[in-house]
Amino acid sequence: MCHWWCALSLILTWSTAVIAGEFVLAFEHDKAYQQGTTYVAKITGIENGKTVVRTEILTIRPRPAGVVDPKQDDETLYAPRCFDPGYYRLTVHAQRGEFVSKDSEPIVEIDLTSATPCRPITVVSKPPSKGSSSPAGPIVLGTAAAFGGTVLLMEGATPPPLPALPNLDCVSWKVTGPCFCNPFTPCLSVEYYEPGWLIETVLQPGTTAISELAPLLDAAFAVAGTALPGGGGAGNTGGSGHTNLHFTEAHVYTFPQVLGGPCTSCAPSGGLALNYASEMDAATWRVDVSVPSPLELLQQIGVWGRLYPRSGKVIHSSKPVVSGLVAARAMDIAFQPIGTPPNVDTHVVVKPTGSFSRCFQLAWPKRTPCLPAGTPPPLWDLASVSPDGKYIWIIWRKRTCCVNPNQTTCGITLPGVGGHGENWCVLPELPSP
Repeated sequence: MCHWWCALSLILTWSTAVIAGEFVLAFEHDKAYQQGTTYVAKITGIENGKTVVRTEILTIRPRPAGVVDPKQDDETLYAPRCFDPGYYRLTVHAQRGEFVSKDSEPIVEIDLTSATPCRPITVVSKPPSKGSSSPAGPIVLGTAAAFGGTVLLMEGATPPPLPALPNLDCVSWKVTGPCFCNPFTPCLSVEYYEPGWLIETVLQPGTTAISELAPLLDAAFAVAGTALPGGGGAGNTGGSGHTNLHFTEAHVYTFPQVLGGPCTSCAPSGGLALNYASEMDAATWRVDVSVPSPLELLQQIGVWGRLYPRSGKVIHSSKPVVSGLVAARAMDIAFQPIGTPPNVDTHVVVKPTGSFSRCFQLAWPKRTPCLPAGTPPPLWDLASVSPDGKYIWIIWRKRTCCVNPNQTTCGITLPGVGGHGENWCVLPELPSP
């Protein structure tokens, strides 16, 4: 039997959100420990362009009429909730006296930016599709996707909006010591991680995993006059005799810092931009240019494979690892278009990144902790195979700066926004090329 402090399983029921962000939270807790336990929601997000961080005690109600829950047992608790327009991340924990449970899993992420202000909640279940034998209801996965104000958890869902992709527990903010902003002003040195780039890998040239990125990609192709090459796909032996040969396209984007942080004067900075698209670099991306070198072991991407040749061809049995290695190569190309001797390959880059990181986080189809590129797959790739071959990675970079004490925490580093504990990159990094 599960003790009361076990982690809760937080799911969302079907709901209507035509007028506002109306839905019902459903979470599970052992019936024997419900009496005398308080359930607290931790809510972080953006409302009207401002970061909100709050906790609130949930009001538990009987299962609302019309809400279909496949489990429907006495361990399931229901809490109707309405959110004003905004984007939110949500967890629930249980409190009993001085004891507090772990946060619920998965973290629920909802995009209600198109909703209107709250009104009294009326919950109506979504009927099953015609001809379906399955009741309408939640399928518990690691990520919640929300569209048009309706929160869904279901297989085959598309990636969530851009703000929902980074795992904000990777921020890992800390004060590292005293410093001086100038010879006369004592300050504090801070360190944290922020999402620097988004990399998507796809099988079909010219396609994208996120619809809001398509205009950037299409515009770049139009300006460059890029004729999309054929080919691509997984499991293609290409006549090489390898059954695990894969070819993948990659796109590198600068990730916008919408929350800001201490090192950006506590204000948002930068915008979404395309750095690299392998379709525009077809002549080199599709050709293996590699010379055996003593540096090859130092240029290895951990256990994922070789950095060179910096192309879209990878031989590996794990498709998520293939995507990760391709993303690492694309990140390296976007940083240094001309390769390290003796592998002096030359690539076409839209806009060099100017900096580099190997702190990776798989964002889709499963969200992982931050991990150094090359981390052994058993630690992260379980249940992470994409059914359509599209993967999304967030590349995190470390920021350090000397700031006034009153600016040591803001934006992404605010308590309750940027967390700790899911960033393996704080461990010693792998050698860089």
